Amino acid sequence: MEKSLIGKRFSKAIGCYRHEAAAQRKIAGSLIAMMADKTLPRHYDSVLEIGCGSGLLTREFLSSYTPDVLYLNDLCSEISSRDIAEYMAPSPETELNYIIGDAENTALPQNLDLIISSSVLQWLENPLDFINGNCIKSLNRGGIMAFSIFGPENLYEVSSLTDIALEYLPLECLCKELCRNFNLIAVKEEKIVMAFESPRDVLLHLKATGVNGVGEYRWSKGSLLNFLSAYSEKYRLGDGKVHLTYHPYYMILQKRL
Repeated sequence: MEKSLIGKRFSKAIGCYRHEAAAQRKIAGSLIAMMADKTLPRHYDSVLEIGCGSGLLTREFLSSYTPDVLYLNDLCSEISSRDIAEYMAPSPETELNYIIGDAENTALPQNLDLIISSSVLQWLENPLDFINGNCIKSLNRGGIMAFSIFGPENLYEVSSLTDIALEYLPLECLCKELCRNFNLIAVKEEKIVMAFESPRDVLLHLKATGVNGVGEYRWSKGSLLNFLSAYSEKYRLGDGKVHLTYHPYYMILQKRL
């Protein structure tokens, strides 16, 4: 996995991400709703968001929760621009701090009450080591980690035709490994099927949201035409549109006392 390529693709997409990322927006809202269902505290002294991007999760979080200090981490330096900060709209009582860099190789704040992340952790080299290592060290005892991460059927329509995909972890593996240091408060699995007019629109959607950053796939005219034809044949819906599947897991964990 080339993180420089991932950062480059998301940087290019940041201007249109909020408009195009309908699935990611839904996932962020579902994560916050899941936190509310578990009646988690509404106030926290210190919170970290991993991979805040253009602020989809940040905005959802700040609409319901009031942290004294909110650390926003992202691989892309563009998140610190004024328009992004205004979009996130923190309350005057919240101190906002940016941490630019690869979360796996960047010093994280300590004594955190809460870590949140949505549609990001699958991009890490080793998500389990990151959560069981870096995040555990940063959380206070009893601290909460709430996140979404994608499962093996994520974007399977594209990966089945290109052989390019991330190494997604099965939910059973995540639960087993994370139970070593956390109590599982809530776990949920979902599939979000999006409809597009054509396979070409699917590719434009992936480019506009930056999720094509897993590798350099060089299209020739022939390979592109073959992809478009095969996608239409295999993944066309009854109404003539084609589908694309997102496969998120939602997890709320508590560091053991």
